[in-house]
Amino acid sequence: MNDLSAYLLPDVKEPIDLQTEAIILNTLASLHASFWESTEIKKIDWLRTPEQYFDALGPGEHLTDSFAPPPQNILDSMNQGWELAFDLLPEEIKSMFLQPSEKIIKRWKDLPTTFLHGDTKLSNMALMPNSRIAAFDWAFAGQGPCSIDLGWYIAINSTRLARTKEDVILLYRTFLESHLNQPIEEETWLRMVDLAVFTGAKMLLWNKALGYRSGTERGKSEWNWWIQKLQIVVAHSN
Repeated sequence: MNDLSAYLLPDVKEPIDLQTEAIILNTLASLHASFWESTEIKKIDWLRTPEQYFDALGPGEHLTDSFAPPPQNILDSMNQGWELAFDLLPEEIKSMFLQPSEKIIKRWKDLPTTFLHGDTKLSNMALMPNSRIAAFDWAFAGQGPCSIDLGWYIAINSTRLARTKEDVILLYRTFLESHLNQPIEEETWLRMVDLAVFTGAKMLLWNKALGYRSGTERGKSEWNWWIQKLQIVVAHSN
């Protein structure tokens, strides 16, 4: 096992630089393109599924709580955050969130499947001297649409993004299409973005709600961004 501690990104709630972010997004797109619609990936039954990502940090009880519960302070924050989120959410978004994950994913079941890292937070990455990214902590590795990794990336790294979320998503698309050597149809891409938004929210909206309650401008702005994008997701789903 190699010691990567010298190459870890600074553990601060400040934006990384533009070039580093581009390298990370390019690497993530390259990973996804390499396993795009891989039949072998679909045969591996221990990889996490989209439904499991939806449920991992969602409201209520979780399958893993009995054998791999989160730390008590995280669990308490999740419970408080989800209670607050449901008090704040528009009814149409709340209704979608309360649907079983198996029903929700049907909207996106036909999207291309690939191999997923599953926990694309910056603290799980190291920037090597040759401008390559070393990713670690593959405990949540899975298979599903690439949007799941992208959605978690913009949600968990919200204080670290060098660009707006919209620009991060667009740059990722540019890299992905380059590695695939083909464009992604606009309608398909819009559905992929919807899934990214829903995934990020289903896993971390509780945290955004707590940020909103803090009363800071950043907390309110972050919450409002997700609500605006979720309203688009709901509109597309009707």
